[in-house]
Amino acid sequence: MSIRSAVHFSRRLLQKSSAPVDSSTAARAFSAAVQEPPISDLSQSYIDLEEKYGAHNYHPLPVVLSKGEGTRVWDVDGNKYFDFLSAYSAVNQGHCHPKITNALIEQAKKITLTSRAFHNDCLGHYSEFI
Repeated sequence: MSIRSAVHFSRRLLQKSSAPVDSSTAARAFSAAVQEPPISDLSQSYIDLEEKYGAHNYHPLPVVLSKGEGTRVWDVDGNKYFDFLSAYSAVNQGHCHPKITNALIEQAKKITLTSRAFHNDCLGHYSEFI
């Protein structure tokens, strides 16, 4: 699946739709519209592991991503894609944004996570901010 194919598909999807399209509908339509290359043995091995040991609450496309930068992601076979789903808007700022990555590192040096069974020194300030 080339970047050109993904761009062409996204334009067609936007032109045909007068109503908002949720990401799972877009993913299914994309999968049906674009001729997908054969799945490599490496990709299939990762997919098989998830199928065997993972929860079956999603039905992902047969693409195994290994890294991301900005608006692009790469699979384990080195193919490059635009990330049109952006993890359902959880990474709409792009992958590996340097400011966010640095903030994550600084926070992880202090404390990784606090259970909601406790208070912490950041949540009140963050809640006030948003």
